[in-house]
Amino acid sequence: MAKASIQPRLKAYGFKKRGLLWNRERSPFIDVVSVQEAEFSAEGAEVFTVNIGVFVPSFFEAVWTRPLSGFATEADCAVRLRLGDLLQDRIYGDAEDQWWEIASVADVESEGNEVRRAIEEKAIPFLEGFDGSEALVRHLRQVKGWQSKNPLHTIYRALAESEVGDTSTALELLKGVKSGAWKLKAEALSRTITA
Repeated sequence: MAKASIQPRLKAYGFKKRGLLWNRERSPFIDVVSVQEAEFSAEGAEVFTVNIGVFVPSFFEAVWTRPLSGFATEADCAVRLRLGDLLQDRIYGDAEDQWWEIASVADVESEGNEVRRAIEEKAIPFLEGFDGSEALVRHLRQVKGWQSKNPLHTIYRALAESEVGDTSTALELLKGVKSGAWKLKAEALSRTITA
């Protein structure tokens, strides 16, 4: 139900769909929207949230040493947030989680309209605000909460810093990645930045 309520809006903005995931290529980025269904949805009621992201193909390739095949997912995005974050104007990892519930035909109309309006008025302008590396790095520098502790976020931020010419910050960020396989990736990326 949630998918059907937002598909026409996203298609109008140039997004292509695969299941509950939409991608729109906007060089050098790919905009990502996904519907995440709650594990606690009951029969006859659909509980969901909407994830928004900005995927950077060159970052993905640098980290995983292979190009993206298929659709970009929100989990692989450099910028990650939920539609509720945009509605609360708290986009740096400090918003309260927001879920919608569709349990009746009336909910499809009311909740669907709210989500469609939020996508059009909040998500699309937010995504289109990322028009290059400078916008990306400005956002990544302000992220806090769980995301700021995520090694992949740190690595992506380092790559963004390197792209805008701040090699020393990039190397310092990569040096701070200490956990297992992420540390090895960070060390390999450090060598490519200094090469």
